[in-house]
Amino acid sequence: MEKMWKKIFFWGIGGITLLFGIYYGISRFFYPIVDTRFSIKFLCFYGITVAAFSGFCFAQVHAAKKGKHTTSQELFETFTDYRFLLGQLVGKEFKVKYRRSILGIAWSLISPLLMMVVVSAVFSFVFRFNIEKFPAYLILGQIMFNFFSESTQFSLLSIIGSGQLIKKVYMPKCIFPLSRTVFSACNFLISFIPAIIVLAYYRVVPTASILFLPLFFLYYFIFTFGTGMILATAEVFLRDVQHLYGVLLLALGYITPIFYPVESLSPKMQFLLNFNPLYHYIKYFRNVLFYHQCPTIEENAICLAIAIVTLLIAIIFFERKQKKFILYI
Repeated sequence: MEKMWKKIFFWGIGGITLLFGIYYGISRFFYPIVDTRFSIKFLCFYGITVAAFSGFCFAQVHAAKKGKHTTSQELFETFTDYRFLLGQLVGKEFKVKYRRSILGIAWSLISPLLMMVVVSAVFSFVFRFNIEKFPAYLILGQIMFNFFSESTQFSLLSIIGSGQLIKKVYMPKCIFPLSRTVFSACNFLISFIPAIIVLAYYRVVPTASILFLPLFFLYYFIFTFGTGMILATAEVFLRDVQHLYGVLLLALGYITPIFYPVESLSPKMQFLLNFNPLYHYIKYFRNVLFYHQCPTIEENAICLAIAIVTLLIAIIFFERKQKKFILYI
């Protein structure tokens, strides 16, 4: 186990560096006018990412020397030894969500379109935001926020809802928030289909910038999963978390530029918006698909840093509290 974590450390640092190397190559080839200089902000976020990842790996090496079974090890086991169970849990979520529904999984296609029509009608004619091809702009932000909202709310109750199973059978407890995140990710990919239809209708033609989409999905999935793990752990010990989080999600929906342009905010609010993680991911997503812009190296560094730091905090928090789960579920 100790040797494995040393390999993960070297491969991880190499992988992070390779990501930015690939970015640099793609952006220079397809978008030679893009500013690819290494800014101070990039260096800060890149340093934070590398420092956090390095510290975590060395902590895991130390734990391996003592023979401890860590949460990060359980995550690896989930993808190796418990893949079948993970698939069964994801399948169960689909069955439960669409049980006794006439349209079934088709709601994942219809729902984003209906919400887009309603919100577009309100904000196009009442508030009159001056955004060209507003429905396309809206649906991209909408499906992004819906994935985060659905995934974190499902993950929040994942440990408590699986209490009877946890008491009877041993399995990595992190598999429950992970299965909810994978389920929501599948829903997100399905809801991406109507978004493509809307983009095609408004003749938003994809460019080489879509090569960054897999990278973006990786960042966003890690961030969402980490957030879900933190909420699931907190909910076990404090049942008020689900009520507080409902209010927080409502506020987050308004302070994230889903249905309004960032330019409509005051300079002070635009500055504060930088502290909202969802803003950076939605901006990245829209830059790639809506504005056909190559995401800057700074944007990649910020999104990667947020994802890695969130996941590491979640793993540490989960690991310290999971032994007491049995007493509270």
